[in-house]
Amino acid sequence: MIAALKPGAFADSLCKKRLANKDELRHHIAKYIQMEELFEYRDKVKGDQKKPESNKEKLKPMKERDFKRQPRQPNFAMYISLTESRARILEEAFNAKILVLPLLAGSHS
Repeated sequence: MIAALKPGAFADSLCKKRLANKDELRHHIAKYIQMEELFEYRDKVKGDQKKPESNKEKLKPMKERDFKRQPRQPNFAMYISLTESRARILEEAFNAKILVLPLLAGSHS
């Protein structure tokens, strides 16, 4: 059956995961259909939000264009302040082998 499918993510997923019966296959297919419908909807919504840039605007030099950047938002709602210096935290991470320093270019150890 897999050989008859169009190459892509769905066929790859069937190769990776062995399905025991037809019910599992139906469930797997339903998940992929749902995922594709979600992608189509998301692309449609994004397409509706985009305004085509006029040719006149495209021809203007970069500095003349009106760029409106949104202020950068923090990744988290709350941050906890550090009680130790960054250097001390990194030193502990290296000692505990949580972080490993990359090798310098050209060095072979």
